[in-house]
Amino acid sequence: MNAASIAKPHAFSHLKADIYSLNPDVVITETFLSSKHSDSLFHIDGFITFRKDRPKRKGGGVCVFVRECLLPTLVDEKVFLEFSEALWLRLHFNGQRFLICACYHPPRPKYPVDCFINYLDNNIDDLIDPSDAAFVLTGDLNQLPVTNLEIRHGLSQLVTSPTRSGHILDICFTQVDRIYFVFL
Repeated sequence: MNAASIAKPHAFSHLKADIYSLNPDVVITETFLSSKHSDSLFHIDGFITFRKDRPKRKGGGVCVFVRECLLPTLVDEKVFLEFSEALWLRLHFNGQRFLICACYHPPRPKYPVDCFINYLDNNIDDLIDPSDAAFVLTGDLNQLPVTNLEIRHGLSQLVTSPTRSGHILDICFTQVDRIYFVFL
């Protein structure tokens, strides 16, 4: 789910209604949150919240809500890129481990685009563990050219129709095609 901003009036209430209605295990959203927004304002019963706000400017940011029963943990990046908006998480489902990168790449980033692609590429290399059942790269990439990432890591795009303005901006890549995702 990409709410585009859970900081807008009533947006978080709508997101919670969608969550209670659709019953997902993992919810990923762009936030527009900053340090002035307390975590307690964005709590969902039964979920653990992970967020990374955009530093030093408005908009963006990424937040992941994961069901507590999936035992999610934040994974430390091995490669750091200033101003990147990405969360790396490991979770457990049906006895298997999954590595997820939820990210937001703004239309006008403060970093060179190739640096963000290298950041993703290097962290994928360094963080995927042989015991992971799958890796998932998901979020809003705003037309980031990811063909080389797809080829190098054997990733397939699960989102096949436009998500905004005739373009596929909200993506979900994985190397395992049996994973089931729903996008709103």
